[in-house]
Amino acid sequence: MASAITEPDVPWERSSESNRTLAPSDRRADVSNRGGGRCHNCGVTLHPFRDFEIDRLHPHVLDGLDDPTNLVAACRCCNRAKGAQNATSFRAQLAGPLS
Repeated sequence: MASAITEPDVPWERSSESNRTLAPSDRRADVSNRGGGRCHNCGVTLHPFRDFEIDRLHPHVLDGLDDPTNLVAACRCCNRAKGAQNATSFRAQLAGPLS
């Protein structure tokens, strides 16, 4: 069995790009490990401690929680394109016909 990737815990901090709070590294590592190190939406391989964002299956604007069962790893491209959609709707768009 592969061991989980961990990194020393870092306190919650504010993102320089927005007013959102960044998750501590232990939560980021847990989310990345649960997703097999891949984007939940497109499947691209993600670096375990950078180059990915924590996304919510059910977004905040739709009353989604920060519960670990609602958190997944997503590449920046997918997370920004998904916006306030739920994960099921967004993944259906990815699988749909190209326009």
